[in-house]
Amino acid sequence: MTMGDAMRITPLDIQQMVFTVSFRGYDKEEVNRFLEELAQTVEALNRDHAVQREKIIFLEQQLAELKRTEATLSNTLLSAQSLAEDVKQNAHREADLVIKEA
Repeated sequence: MTMGDAMRITPLDIQQMVFTVSFRGYDKEEVNRFLEELAQTVEALNRDHAVQREKIIFLEQQLAELKRTEATLSNTLLSAQSLAEDVKQNAHREADLVIKEA
């Protein structure tokens, strides 16, 4: 049985499983108790799996948003650096003009 096959078994499948009775077979009550416990465990694991998938989706969305924010901040920083360089160059030109005119 592969992992994919195991995921197809539902708690209801386990609860409704009926075994044939044979001479010197297993204790029917013990098997039923085990199947009930197994069904509850599978149901809990399925719920946990669903919660984890929701968390993954949420975190992937947060990651995408943070990447967009990072790109925006990076572009803003580059624009600010470029503007600062332009202001600095203009200030140098104006200073040179003032010195030449003096």
